[in-house]
Amino acid sequence: MILIEYNELCPPLMERFIAQGHLPNFRRFREQSQVYVTEAAERYPHLDPWIQWVTVHAGVDFDAHGIEHLNEGHKLKQKYLWDILSDANHPVWVCGSMSVTYDPSIRGAVLPDPWTTKVAPTPSELAPFFKFVQQNVLEYSNDKIPLSKLDYAQFVAFMARHGLSPSTMRAIAEQLVSERLTGLGRWKRATILDKLQFDVFKWYWQRERPKFSTFFSNSTAHFQHLY
Repeated sequence: MILIEYNELCPPLMERFIAQGHLPNFRRFREQSQVYVTEAAERYPHLDPWIQWVTVHAGVDFDAHGIEHLNEGHKLKQKYLWDILSDANHPVWVCGSMSVTYDPSIRGAVLPDPWTTKVAPTPSELAPFFKFVQQNVLEYSNDKIPLSKLDYAQFVAFMARHGLSPSTMRAIAEQLVSERLTGLGRWKRATILDKLQFDVFKWYWQRERPKFSTFFSNSTAHFQHLY
């Protein structure tokens, strides 16, 4: 099972964009699916995604889990779904999900969201990728990202061994050339991070064949908050 997590997509807007022909892949996705719109038990101010995703993954409302801010996933007292499945001897792969934590004995891999600073990825080989993405996300408003040449080298080496695809390499090259020639379009880098993360997700999924996995995408939410 793969749980695809698109953060902060608005159903009425998605329906409008699909009807207007802007999202042909989402149209195909929807036509092959059963579609439901649920209503959260919480009300403002407890509708933030870092609260709601905990509810999705832990199966309890805010009153029970109490996670109210980013970077608080480690405070969760209940078990997340992936820990329950791991305890039942099912391999899992959590890729970028928001406000995560996990049991040290987890059977699988966990890549926390980039706002998480108190939970490390597992296995530790994910660390170069996690650090690269985290710094780019946390420092997106700055022209200079606080990464050393060694950090970049370790990230490139990691991607070369963990599924970097030709299409992603082409997208990176086109993005950097466009920025250099026009001085514009730096905002599009968020979509590159999605491509990189999907390459890593696909590589681990094909190697491990987990019973349960998640893939989290935040680029839409990023654009909404930025603009």
